[in-house]
Formats: sequence, C-alpha cells, structure tokens
Amino acid sequence: PSRPEPETEPSRATSRATSRATSRAASRVSRAASRVSRAASRVSRAASRVSRATSRVEPSHKPSRAEAKPSQAEVEPSRAEPSRVESPPKPSQFSKPIS
Repeated sequence: PSRPEPETEPSRATSRATSRATSRAASRVSRAASRVSRAASRVSRAASRVSRATSRVEPSHKPSRAEAKPSQAEVEPSRAEPSRVESPPKPSQFSKPIS
C-alpha cells in the first residue's frame, strides 16, 4: 500500500506537465501554420502580380520578354506551389487531435 502512492503522485505531475507542454506545442504549431498560410498567400499574390506584369511587358518590350519570362515566371511558381501544398495539412494534423 505504501509503494503505489508515491508512484501515482509523480505520474499525475508528469501528466500535468505533458498537457501543458502539448498545449504550448499546439499554440506554437498553430502560430507557425498561420505564418505559413500568410506567407503562402503573399507568395501567391506576388506570383499573380508577376504574371500580370509579364503579360503587360510582353507586347510592349519584345527583346526583354525572353529575359523577363524565365527569371520571374519559373522562380515564383516554384516558391508558391510547395508552400501552398504544405500549409493546409499542418493545421488539420495538429489542431484536430489536441482539441
């Protein structure tokens, strides 16, 4: 009877500590997910701006078309696509099981 009492007390303390740690981690993950989603929206906006700018530049400046297209059109989508793919699964994975 004397042994189980000291064993249960630290387990309660550890469970409290783990619950606190999980709540802290969840808040950190949710903040990071919101940052990633914001960054993805910024990148998508920048990509749309670049695509509009390239479409405007094409008819007026014919020689600079070949130089502007690969640098802007190829670099921006590569930044935009992985961030869009990564941002939606992160909040769904971490926020649902904890809540």
